[in-house]
Amino acid sequence: MVRRSTLIVLVVFVLLAGLAILWPRLQKEGAEQDPTPTIEPALPMIYTLTSQEILGIQFSDAAGNQVAVERESAEENWVMVGESGDTTDSTRISSVVGQLLGMRATRTFDTELGVDSVGLDNPAYTITLRTIRGDEITTRVGNLNAVGSGYYIQVDDEPVVIVAKLVLDEILSILTEPPLLPTPTPEVTQTTLPDSEQTPTP
Repeated sequence: MVRRSTLIVLVVFVLLAGLAILWPRLQKEGAEQDPTPTIEPALPMIYTLTSQEILGIQFSDAAGNQVAVERESAEENWVMVGESGDTTDSTRISSVVGQLLGMRATRTFDTELGVDSVGLDNPAYTITLRTIRGDEITTRVGNLNAVGSGYYIQVDDEPVVIVAKLVLDEILSILTEPPLLPTPTPEVTQTTLPDSEQTPTP
């Protein structure tokens, strides 16, 4: 009877010892298999506007170059100021407006940056939006950041942020490549002189 009870105690002891050894390992494996998901914060939008709210945009640079586009209403086609609807590429302007309003900040700052330290006191570019309510929203574009991947910008008196250089360069290309439709090349017609007017060959 003593031997049987001793054997039972021994078996229970072995099981408990094995469980004590394996339990931390099982907990570690479970933690590795079910990591806590990390939720990345969404990059903030630069504008809280839709394309239907915009009736005019003016793009300008520090050299004095300027391109302005406008439309009478949200249902009308875009027209480049100084041009007509027949010569303006309204589709391209709509694409630029969509890119502009879809821009997001790639970096924000906890402390306020001095505008003179990032080139916003004398901006390289200025973008002015005119809304259906008659409001004007001015965006100033300053220097590139240290690694050259983004521009410092400021919308009105909002905090300074950085936006992607590639995205903003595509938008600002409207200054060097105005949104005009290609001019059709006139067809060259060959005029044949009557036989009497042809110069005889000697």
